[in-house]
Amino acid sequence: MKMRMLSIVCLAVLSPPGMLWAMETTQTPGASAVVTQPKTDAGVVSRVYQLKYCDAVTVLDVFRTMSPQIAANFVPDKRTNSLIVSATAEHHERVEDVLADLDRPSSGAPAGPMDVRVYHLQSARALKVAEILKAVTPPREVVVSANEQTNSIVVSAPAARRREIENLISELDTYTIPPQMMYRVYMLELPPEDPNLKAFTVVVENSTEFLADDIMRAIQDSHLQVGAIHQHRLSNGRSELTLQGQAPSNELIARTIESFPDAKMKELRWEDDSFTSAVPAAQVTQLPAPLQEHLRRLLGEATQTVGYWFGNISLPGQVNVPIGPWKLSLDAQPEQGDHATFLIRIIREAPEGGKVTEILSNAVRGQVGKPIIIGYNRDRSGTHAMGALVVLPEVDTTSAR
Repeated sequence: MKMRMLSIVCLAVLSPPGMLWAMETTQTPGASAVVTQPKTDAGVVSRVYQLKYCDAVTVLDVFRTMSPQIAANFVPDKRTNSLIVSATAEHHERVEDVLADLDRPSSGAPAGPMDVRVYHLQSARALKVAEILKAVTPPREVVVSANEQTNSIVVSAPAARRREIENLISELDTYTIPPQMMYRVYMLELPPEDPNLKAFTVVVENSTEFLADDIMRAIQDSHLQVGAIHQHRLSNGRSELTLQGQAPSNELIARTIESFPDAKMKELRWEDDSFTSAVPAAQVTQLPAPLQEHLRRLLGEATQTVGYWFGNISLPGQVNVPIGPWKLSLDAQPEQGDHATFLIRIIREAPEGGKVTEILSNAVRGQVGKPIIIGYNRDRSGTHAMGALVVLPEVDTTSAR
């Protein structure tokens, strides 16, 4: 648990330009404040709040944590233990509400200044901690307020109760990742420029070496795009030719292979990502809107899913699963609070005896509920494809507790 308590610093704040302080003042009924009516075009009123029980400099720090809920200028006056506040009437009402809670003596104790402190929480939610503190502490002695934007709580209490309250906050400001997590993993890329072309890899075997002129004649078809050509001699003395590229159909590949006398096709592999179009959850539109916008800025407007997986992993835990035509390895190790370390690897498995192609391998520290984005650049059958792997680690709300 990491709890950080702000040290209190007094900030000198200048009055807005054009504000006149030499004014006639009147006491506001029911509030510890003296009101002045400065001449200003912005509707700003300056008031002096005389504090009876709280220290003015300490209270100033409380108000600083509440910005922008309370938009005002504060100047503490140590000599009179008062706050000079410049704000609109609406924000003065908020100031008075806060002071009504803070500036009061503790019940059953001699009158004296209350101890007011601000605690910035690291893991727990401020509203939840404030709710618990209010439930377990005497309301006449302890005043608690929460600031969602800064995830902090303000506690006004007698000094004698300070250690008890801080121990309770320490216990509450912890987070343990549940032993079971749900993950959604997306592989996102731009589609090929021609939607009618699909990436392919074809392996052909011949009793003799493939001649360069024969290869060039075979791939001359205008509908065939070949990006990579590899030839090597097998242990049995035969030659093997691998072509990678894009083509519209099996028929065109077959005609290409027929151009080689006595050649035999050993393997034809298409990079088929059409399965993702049938899975609604796999679509980019299922991602949070800000994340969609960010990914389209990185990759382009036509970004689409080429691989998708979802499932549960225990912590610590690991899975090795298919994701489109590739294989995903995901290893999750819990850390302090709501963080975990993820070891992620994507590979393309080769036919028996072939070489495994690694698309990405990365170790990244992530947080529950926060997306992890890893960019990659892979070979797409002879052409390069830039993509992004997106991992969404989420609390599994369906598992039995």
